This record gives sequence, C-alpha cells and structure tokens, in this order.
Amino acid sequence: MKISTENFRPRKLNNCPSILVALMYRSWHSDPNERPTLFFIKKVLRLILNVLPIEKQKCSKEIINDNKKQ
Repeated sequence: MKISTENFRPRKLNNCPSILVALMYRSWHSDPNERPTLFFIKKVLRLILNVLPIEKQKCSKEIINDNKKQ
C-alpha cells in the first residue's frame, strides 16, 4: 500500500552497481507507461550478469533482504 498511497520507494544501496540501481528505480516509476517491459528488464539483467564481477552481483541479495525487513 505504501507504494500507491505514500509513493514509497526502496532506499539506494551503496554497494550496488549504478546500472542496477537505475533499472530498479526505472521499474518503480510512478507512471506505469514509463516503466520498462519485462522483456527489457530480463535483457538488462542478463547483460549485468555477463559483465559484472561476481562480488558486485551480491547486492541483489542485499536488496531482497532489505525489502523483507520493510
């Protein structure tokens, strides 16, 4: 509910690559027409996995854990 009533968005994680943060925020755009398609998200995530070192990919776990707390 906080998403629609209070414009709630997750906090930016310091150790996440900027491309992943940008994708996350774009996916949470308040205008649904401005959000990327699932096809686009899947394509970008595959590119990220192919170019980022393994240690940088760990931030996805931090995002999941942080959202579970809220």
